[in-house]
Amino acid sequence: WYQRRVRVEGVTSTSPVAYLQYISNDFLSYSGGDYTDVNCASDAKTHVMLLVGYTETTFRIRASYGPDWGDSGYVNYNRDDNAVNCNMFKNAYTIFVTTAREFEYSYCNGGDKATYAVCKASCEDQGLTLAVIPSEYHNDQIVAMIQADYGSSAGSGDSDNMFWMGLIDLEKTGDSSWIDNYTPVGYNNRESYTSNKKWGLIHKVTGEWYTKNSENLEARGLCSKPTTCWDLSSYVSGATVTYSDDARTDGTTASFVCNEGALSGVSVLTCNSGLWSDDIPTCGGDSVSCTYNNEAGSGSTINPSKSSYNNGEQVTIKCADDSTTNHECQAGSFSPTITACESQVTTCYAPDEDLATIVPMKSTFEEGDLVTATCVAVNATDNFVCEEGRFMNDDDKTIDAVCGCLAVAINVVLLLSVTFLQLLTRQ
Repeated sequence: WYQRRVRVEGVTSTSPVAYLQYISNDFLSYSGGDYTDVNCASDAKTHVMLLVGYTETTFRIRASYGPDWGDSGYVNYNRDDNAVNCNMFKNAYTIFVTTAREFEYSYCNGGDKATYAVCKASCEDQGLTLAVIPSEYHNDQIVAMIQADYGSSAGSGDSDNMFWMGLIDLEKTGDSSWIDNYTPVGYNNRESYTSNKKWGLIHKVTGEWYTKNSENLEARGLCSKPTTCWDLSSYVSGATVTYSDDARTDGTTASFVCNEGALSGVSVLTCNSGLWSDDIPTCGGDSVSCTYNNEAGSGSTINPSKSSYNNGEQVTIKCADDSTTNHECQAGSFSPTITACESQVTTCYAPDEDLATIVPMKSTFEEGDLVTATCVAVNATDNFVCEEGRFMNDDDKTIDAVCGCLAVAINVVLLLSVTFLQLLTRQ
């Protein structure tokens, strides 16, 4: 609330506004309709009430006398100058929930007095902004720091008492914002509203905010930078959030896995200068699993190896050249997309002599070399081509697979034959 300025639009969308004002005995007899308490200042009694709504001409206010008083427990207070006389706008509180972050504060220009422009440039040269003060907690933190460094007694004028900060209203509309273009002005610490002022300052003794237009005023100033990102643990319904650093300092990653439903958005965010690197993801919709169909090609492996992967599950692809890539199942497909390995293995080696003989016979072969292999276990011959470090036939089978299977088959046949002969002998 600003004293002598009726500006409540949007306030009640955050929460009802609890406030203290003067009332007279006339207020107690209110029974309905639009009301002005003309005697509130001369017959002043303090009373706490709750602003719950408004029109262009009235405030809808709940008193504390129960539903049998007034208009079902409410009063329709006229929005006029008399409301100022009743101190309606001096002591008010609303609940505003914003992201909780820690800030580190320092002085601009080495702690020496400077104009707004010089102070702002000094902060920017350090990779900072003029001070952002998102809550009363931070306001108290700054006042304590200033008083420890410059004393708690008031000086002779604005230059000694005021410190530049990052509250701005460059268009002079009366709607202030913080210079970082992110942090909302969730509370207002100004004793009174002054219009047509662009730049904010904080008083070192009272902690109150003021605004000035002067380009020549030299005062000390404050810089800030956020040192943590806000906690996302309960931010995304249905998700489990894992931090690489529970303190959520710069560089911390936050990984999201949906307990139910599919993840929409980026699954891993990074804390960068107090802000997360992307939009916060959501969980919902149908849970869609992913399948791996050997997209990485022959010679590659996937870990873990199984038939399907849950939404949010991560896998590692290892190529034949030992290079690896990481992927995550997101709504039915892996992200990033699994593509064929660009294998650097081009040399094939002759098979074990107990398994097969090859023509031509040499120890190593290059990509595309053709050989004829004859399995030792059985007189079976086939042609193979050296591909990505392995000999492959037209059926996409290796020499090991072909000759190994034949050897197993022959052993099985021999075993069955011996068993059959033993049975005949017994008879």
